[in-house]
Amino acid sequence: ATTGLILGEDWILDAGREAAGFLITSLIRPDGSLWHRYRDGVTGVEGMAQDYVFAASGLLALYQATGEARYLTVAISLTTTAITGFTDPGRGGLFATRELDPLVPVRMRDDYDGPVPSVNGHAFRLFTRLAIITGEARFQSAAQSLVGGMIPICRQSPTGCLSLLDELMGSGREIRAVLTGNPGEEMRERLCRALIAPYQPDLIIVPVRPGDPEILPLIPGAREMLTHPSPAVWICADATCLPPVDEPDELKRVLEEIRRS
Repeated sequence: ATTGLILGEDWILDAGREAAGFLITSLIRPDGSLWHRYRDGVTGVEGMAQDYVFAASGLLALYQATGEARYLTVAISLTTTAITGFTDPGRGGLFATRELDPLVPVRMRDDYDGPVPSVNGHAFRLFTRLAIITGEARFQSAAQSLVGGMIPICRQSPTGCLSLLDELMGSGREIRAVLTGNPGEEMRERLCRALIAPYQPDLIIVPVRPGDPEILPLIPGAREMLTHPSPAVWICADATCLPPVDEPDELKRVLEEIRRS
């Protein structure tokens, strides 16, 4: 998803859509929960926290790349299940497995990075970004609770928690950029190129497509933004929201000023 967005290659985005379609149709159950395993049409094993967090993160990236709200909707659903089904109420953060999982007699935590980032390190990024995109306080609360539970682990073994520490270093510096317009519109594509041309790890693109009513209840102020006569970008950074920008060169200038500050 991210590669397709940065390179502007539709065939890569189509591969992302295909992967997401398989995930949604084959591994998400009717009640919204996840299967952990799939082989030859057979699914099994209750999904673990890592499954929910990484699947939701991939779908969130695909939403940001395509502007298709259906992926954001599923990402929110999976994240909600991760919070309600795996949260450690005593310490904050997530257990690796659900309560009363018949295959796991003792609930363990996945606090340390290994071949892949720890689920708690990656969950902080997911919760924070969903809070910024949707404005929902429950995601920010989950992120804060997670950090509270992980601080003792980070102090004890900081090199084992680098994924979380890396995200904490950028926390509070995020740039929220709501991009309106339909994919394929020349000005919308020029604005999108202006957004992603300079490397900005803290940039969070929030696409809002006029013809997608599913997006309206998910993004604060989306309905009002869509009344703008042309594609535009609404930027919020450092607790300040700027007027809409509808010219690529001006957008580049605004982003450069934010980076300098």
